[in-house]
This record gives sequence, structure tokens and C-alpha cells, in this order.
Amino acid sequence: METPKFLLEMSKQLKEQDNRCTADPIYMVCYDKWLTCADDRGDKEIWLINDDEYTECDNESEVLTYLHEHHCDWINDIKIEKYEDDCLCDDYDSFDHYVESDDFELNLETEEYEWPGVFGIERIRMQKEMTVVNSHLTEEGAKQFIKRKHHDYSKLYIYAYSMYFCNQMKELRNWIMTLTD
Repeated sequence: METPKFLLEMSKQLKEQDNRCTADPIYMVCYDKWLTCADDRGDKEIWLINDDEYTECDNESEVLTYLHEHHCDWINDIKIEKYEDDCLCDDYDSFDHYVESDDFELNLETEEYEWPGVFGIERIRMQKEMTVVNSHLTEEGAKQFIKRKHHDYSKLYIYAYSMYFCNQMKELRNWIMTLTD
């Protein structure tokens, strides 16, 4: 009986591929999804603006930009309060000079503001979770899958796991590799 060509090609790939410093690798096609988590436990934080729709911002700077674009009057009211409260008259020639300076900041983490209308801002911690889509004996097989299915998932990548305690899979892998001796 003749050995199928795909097994011979797989044998060649198993021998020549980069094992990524992993013993007996199996190549997993994965993508990351972000889940909300407890405060200060996540990999990143986002700011969620509830203003009739939900707008996601990656940092405070984006939040301030959003506020300046959509709630300029409210921002100016806050600036006026801060200007009067801090008695900054001595440090600046005018209110306009104060507004144009970089000294004004909203501290979204420590200060509480009365948001305009039904508006609100929430800081949310996010944790990255790796989700495995499928697995392949060869890296080339994983790359072919990504090329064919990349449009169905968020950004796909390959992660090499070790088949350390998967004796049957290791035996199968080793047998396939012997086909091109």
C-alpha cells in the first residue's frame, strides 16, 4: 500500500518546521477576547461613556477629547468653577489663558462630577482571555486555516502547546515523521 501524499508532506513539515522551543508541539489557532473583571485585576482599563449610546475610550485623554467635542458647555462650566475655586487669577492673565493652558485636567479617578443629563463615565478593568479555535499538527496547517478563516474571527494567531502528557498524539506525530526517513 502506498503512503498518501498528504502524510508524506506532513512528515516533511514536522521535521523541518520551527518547534518554537516546545517539545512535541501542537499548533493552536487562537484569538483574544476581553472580559470585564474586578478593579485593579485586569490587563487594561477602558473608559465607558454612557451618553445615549456607549462610547469606549482607551484612556483619559480620549475621554477629555470626547467631552470637548460633545459637552463643551459642561467642560467650560467645570473650568470656571475650578478657576474660581483655585483662585488662579494671580497665575493667569485671563480665563481664556487658563483654558488654553495645559494646567486644566479632569481627574476622572478621584474626583466626582455631576455629569450633564443622563450622561455618565465609568472606568472598567478588562482582562484578556485566549480562546482556542482549533489545533493542527503542523504550523503550516495552522497558517492555512488562518488564511482561509481570518475574516470570521478577531485577529487570529498561532500558539504552540506541548503535547507533554498526550502519549497517543506524540506516538502518532513520531510515526508520521518516520514516513520520510
